[in-house]
Amino acid sequence: MAKKKESEDGQYKVGDHIKAKRNDGRVVDATVRAVSQQNEEVKLIVDYGHEEAATIEIWQIEKQGL
Repeated sequence: MAKKKESEDGQYKVGDHIKAKRNDGRVVDATVRAVSQQNEEVKLIVDYGHEEAATIEIWQIEKQGL
């Protein structure tokens, strides 16, 4: 499977592979499972590790994809 990069307009979709900064400072390889938009704020629900998930904001995404 080809590795995906951040789309040119900064939008993400389900299935995209990203690197995300966790609140505890770790950077993890993650897969986007859902995209939520509320009041002009976009949040991503991502899976990483072994059965771990998190809700992250756009600022927590590293610039490069996997």
